[in-house]
Amino acid sequence: MPLALIVEYCGGREKEVIESINAFSDMETHYRPIVQEGSFDTSRFSGFVELQKPNVKQAIIEAGFQLGDFASWIRDEKIYPLNTVRLLPRILKHKKAREEFLKRDARHAADFLEQPALSKALADASLAQLAHALTQVIYKLPWPEKDKLCRDPNGETTQTLNEAADALKGLLNLPESNN
Repeated sequence: MPLALIVEYCGGREKEVIESINAFSDMETHYRPIVQEGSFDTSRFSGFVELQKPNVKQAIIEAGFQLGDFASWIRDEKIYPLNTVRLLPRILKHKKAREEFLKRDARHAADFLEQPALSKALADASLAQLAHALTQVIYKLPWPEKDKLCRDPNGETTQTLNEAADALKGLLNLPESNN
């Protein structure tokens, strides 16, 4: 069946349908073979959808792991809630976070990731104020800084911005961008 027809039947955008197809393929290839007969958990699918996000697979491979390892992490609930898949690139690059992840899970590993200290003004700001401030900073960002972010998709700032974008999309129930 042509992809355009699949998109028409399923709804959404082509990119989302392709991500879902790839997630299904990864789940069948790497997860199904390692779970006990009858214990295949379809609710784990969203973790495999998150695996399709930019740089996640690449980060796993670059860290010396395979997609079979990812499937084991999903099975063993090292990645729970499933949206913590997005943190894997940062976790796997950070020595202490990686150790904690392998020993315990992604939520505990996230505690070791560098988090900027928030001033009282930032901590007390409303979502609208934070969004306005972020928008202003982005609009004022010099071209070399923007270019640097684009050329370093695995950089900490780029990953943090992607996490923020995902959080905003989830909050507002927005569809995935075409980027």
